[in-house]
Amino acid sequence: MGPERSIITYGGYPAVAALGSGFVLVWTYSSTLWAQRFSATGAPASGSFIAGEAGQYSPPGVVASSGENWFVAWWGSLDGNEGHVFGRTFRSTSPRGPTADFGTGSSPAVTAISDTEFALTYRESTAPRAVLVRRIPLDSPLAQTPIVVGHTTPNTRQQSVAPYGDSLLVAWTDETDARVIAAVGPTPLNVGDASTTLAALPGNGWDISVVPSPLGTWVVSPASTSYFSPIEVTLLRRP
Repeated sequence: MGPERSIITYGGYPAVAALGSGFVLVWTYSSTLWAQRFSATGAPASGSFIAGEAGQYSPPGVVASSGENWFVAWWGSLDGNEGHVFGRTFRSTSPRGPTADFGTGSSPAVTAISDTEFALTYRESTAPRAVLVRRIPLDSPLAQTPIVVGHTTPNTRQQSVAPYGDSLLVAWTDETDARVIAAVGPTPLNVGDASTTLAALPGNGWDISVVPSPLGTWVVSPASTSYFSPIEVTLLRRP
């Protein structure tokens, strides 16, 4: 049986996440962030709707919890000035509030902590270029103070975040430096908790992803910036 393909919509920077028995798709078109729900068969389960507006966009990060709630974050320009990180929480197709502005930054990544709480990581665009992570309650995205879990150089390429036992694992790559893996804990994002370096993997790469599993959290990244680099997979076992 071959793949089933169909054209859903037109636009750029698509991101998708499971939601209910289907999925939610987020994309950009004409400087606007759009979203739409689909069934498990790919049939539209809602009309398309505006998820956010903030000028120029980078690829959004979208995540769904085990319920009907989801959170999307993206990087965009603000009145033509330096890029800011934005986010918005939803229940099904209904926003839980206005778009939240988390300040200057880039490279947002998101994950779910529970049905009603998410986590966002991003990096500052200027010195000291801190890597930040913060809790995102469903109804009050700006309520929690961000936590610094590390620092980057101007060549940092991508970040990722995933559950790690009762904590969170934040990972990022750098074009010139070794990758750094940091955990926030011992409970999810308690303000004031220090991060712990779990691993500084050898080599360097452009992209990184972290994926939770019953055994722990898998870290996937190329070993170098070459287009023909070996792809490394590392298991950081659950604490």
